[in-house]
Amino acid sequence: MLTPKEHNHEIIPVFPRELSHSALLSTGQYLARTPQTTGNTQTFTFSGWFKGTTCEAAGHCFFTAGSASLKPRFHIFLNDNQFSVFQANSAGTTLFKYSFDWNVFSDPTAWYHLAVMVDTTAPAALDRVRVYYNGNRLVPLETSTMAAQNTVTSVNDINYQMYIGRKLHLITTPINGYASDIIFVDGIPQGIHQFGEYSSIITGLWIPRKSKDLTLGQNGFHLRFSDAANLGHDSAQENHWTVIGDPAQCGDTPTNNHCTFNRLLSLDRTNELIFSNGNRTISSNNDSFTMAMGDIPMATERGLYWECTLETLASTASLSMGAIESRCPSTNMANKAGHFSCDAAGYYADGVFSEWVNPPFFSAGDIFQFALKGNNMWIGRNGSWLEDGDPINHVNPMITGLPQRVLPFVTTGAMDQKITLNSGGTIFAFSPPTGFKPLCIKTNPEPTLLRSSTVFDITTRIGTGGDTTVSSLEFAPDFVYIKGRWAVDSWGLFDRCQGTTKYLRTNSSSAQSYFTDSLTAFNDDGYNLGYASFINKSGNSFLDLCLKSAPYQGFELIEYTGDGSSGRDISHALQAPPSFMIVKNLETGTLGWALYHSALGEKKHLLLNSTENAQEKSDIWNDTPPTSTHFTVGSNPGVNGLGQKHMAYLFADSAIFQAFSYVGNGSEDGPFVHLGGKPRALFALKNTDEVGHHFLFDSARNEKNIVASYLLPDSTDVETTESNISTLFSSQGIKITGTNPQVNGEGNLMVGLAMLESTKYSNAF
Repeated sequence: MLTPKEHNHEIIPVFPRELSHSALLSTGQYLARTPQTTGNTQTFTFSGWFKGTTCEAAGHCFFTAGSASLKPRFHIFLNDNQFSVFQANSAGTTLFKYSFDWNVFSDPTAWYHLAVMVDTTAPAALDRVRVYYNGNRLVPLETSTMAAQNTVTSVNDINYQMYIGRKLHLITTPINGYASDIIFVDGIPQGIHQFGEYSSIITGLWIPRKSKDLTLGQNGFHLRFSDAANLGHDSAQENHWTVIGDPAQCGDTPTNNHCTFNRLLSLDRTNELIFSNGNRTISSNNDSFTMAMGDIPMATERGLYWECTLETLASTASLSMGAIESRCPSTNMANKAGHFSCDAAGYYADGVFSEWVNPPFFSAGDIFQFALKGNNMWIGRNGSWLEDGDPINHVNPMITGLPQRVLPFVTTGAMDQKITLNSGGTIFAFSPPTGFKPLCIKTNPEPTLLRSSTVFDITTRIGTGGDTTVSSLEFAPDFVYIKGRWAVDSWGLFDRCQGTTKYLRTNSSSAQSYFTDSLTAFNDDGYNLGYASFINKSGNSFLDLCLKSAPYQGFELIEYTGDGSSGRDISHALQAPPSFMIVKNLETGTLGWALYHSALGEKKHLLLNSTENAQEKSDIWNDTPPTSTHFTVGSNPGVNGLGQKHMAYLFADSAIFQAFSYVGNGSEDGPFVHLGGKPRALFALKNTDEVGHHFLFDSARNEKNIVASYLLPDSTDVETTESNISTLFSSQGIKITGTNPQVNGEGNLMVGLAMLESTKYSNAF
């Protein structure tokens, strides 16, 4: 187990260089500067960390230079669903426009690093403008106009103004989000690793580079935003910027992401909220009940503190504020289970209402304070704790019985009702009680496993048709699940319990199969494959999902022999109840692949090899929920055949594996599921109420958001891409964007298993 304090017996933090400040740039807030001397107009680099606040690409400008007449002009901006680097000459003619798919910028819950490197002297047109997102170089769209060699730009020219956070002629095109650690290099071509690096602790996490030995050049600058009174101060070489519109200094940074309202939550279109102020402020545009929730699940074992300000107050009829269990749907009313809140009439503990003993008077400008620790919550107003509460001494909590993970939430019920959440990204109005901390990732405890790639990974490869060794893993795999992406063929599930050359097919109910030249060896860092076409056909692309049996991290393989009885208990070592289980009889095709999901409970099951909806059958799980020490099967031969061998694949919720569920709404603005981290894969996503496939989505085959390419564990079909069967992988969970009933049937229960990159450090993958 690797943690920031245990890595080769040395103290090595996840972020060797922490960023302390950011600037929140909204409409009318930007920075301006005119160079004092002309620098290099052909070669320069713009680098920075950003957190957006919308899910759309519409008029967001990072950096511009040129004339207010737009002739000439240089822009780095998001617009018309594209990210573009653009230059026009003094006649207004486009000299170059490198355009890129904007979807990589579509997650408003995460920070990302952007670097634009311009060098029009480069021999290759493709290299004259290079764009990197989280360390990965983006490929321009075919519609791009390439720069001619030695093109002169309007950047670094003494005759032209430069802006950060607005276009030349419009102040309504801001970054509309947070900016941190902005660096500009005048001349001197740079490599991406001058600005960032991959974490040595968490595989694939892009982080700020520790050492900064850059030569910035004549007009170069480094904006750290560390001086609240002068955010345009250049900490490098006095190339200062003028600050317009009084943007806020924030502690929300790439190395300490703060909780804001989650714009990805599904909201009925008639009840849509207006988000502003870096997604810290919401206002209602009608009189209907509407809920807003935070985006980072917080652990209540730590002392938590936040404030909600009633900026405007039109009515208290449906106004409530408090904490919500992180998996509760956003459409729940505040008086339902999982809610811990207050309103003008009283307060709720897990949906149970109590009247105020000393009712507070709600008025515009009020600041409500929330302090949580363990099972207890205290609520204050304008510096005084209500109902004689005393969080410092842990006396008289208003509300008890809180769950382990919560989100802040508010509801509005009146036109123009406006509420601001302060999670500690800016200075609190009142000092938090001793031992209570802001809602940010530093407050959350360290996960039990930081490096998911030591127990789980997905690889893609091209088949060779001959003996092949896969040796790219950081662990010795116990489970290897293979499917050809481009050919109609079966799945192959291999595991150490079955042994080499023996496999199962999830697309079939059939018994165990044997093929000499299939998977021929399990190694310390991978596995060997033979020539079997279904796992290694020459020229075909294959997906291999690999797992290590690590009960303490939430996955275990179990082989057992059935006894045909009802209520057979089978021990496991997960130390928590399994939330997702698959069981298969190795010797017969009876029943098929029995699938248990905690959201369905012990009375129902799915069949992984079948498209049928969830069925109720008492002889599968014996109507008995699994426990932290064992799971129970009934007398059905598919799970407990007398004298027959069975395989069970068990998953418990952990830092890497999370069983999830949601109720579909049939909309492109589909449900959001909080997972507390960024998914790497979604396995067996299924509509339990209707006939339909199980789906496998993953980021190994989908480098862009939205994730729309899928495989079907219950089918031999090739990989398919459909825009209406899709999801967005967020830094904190999944957002369903497809309308197909198989993944978003209105009113239907969907279930699946998420495999995560990380549950805490999930910003920049």
